[in-house]
Amino acid sequence: MSNYIIIFILLLCFFYGIKETVKHFKGEGACCGGSATPVRKKKLSRVTERHLLKIDGMHCKHCENTVTEIINDFDGAAGRVNLKRGQAIVLCETEVDIEAIMEKLKKRGYGAELI
Repeated sequence: MSNYIIIFILLLCFFYGIKETVKHFKGEGACCGGSATPVRKKKLSRVTERHLLKIDGMHCKHCENTVTEIINDFDGAAGRVNLKRGQAIVLCETEVDIEAIMEKLKKRGYGAELI
């Protein structure tokens, strides 16, 4: 009888884990140690350059917001990130070191390369 109880508990844990994993990869859970709080929008007066980056390692809305904030932290740059496509558009109103942005993204655990 106790074997059946243990098996039942293990099955419950297994199905709960699967459910939460699916939720995580749909972007519905708070992964990466944070929540999906809204990101501040950064407006530029005049866009002079656009760079398209492929971003690897984003799994949820929190990741999308983190990448956007990293880009927005650079003076003269604003980020527009698309989680589903795994891309970020970096809009620039002044000359911005795109390599520095990619390096900062890599330090935070995201892969970044120019497209």
